[in-house]
Amino acid sequence: MASPHAAGVLALLKSTHPHASPAALKALLYAQADDRACTNPYDIDGDGKIDAVCEGGKNKNGFYGAGLIDALDAVK
Repeated sequence: MASPHAAGVLALLKSTHPHASPAALKALLYAQADDRACTNPYDIDGDGKIDAVCEGGKNKNGFYGAGLIDALDAVK
């Protein structure tokens, strides 16, 4: 469900910046994202076996990419 959420936030950004180009909207989307650090180890089913390993830093990593979209930040 990340794609519909991202599309909705981009629509909010476009409504607050009606003349922004697609490249500018992409930059705004990245700028408002909340950074999330890796969580290691990742055991989704709680069986004691590591299911995934996150690589990268706080600003960009394998689990969260460039961060989590924040719709409220998009319209402020």
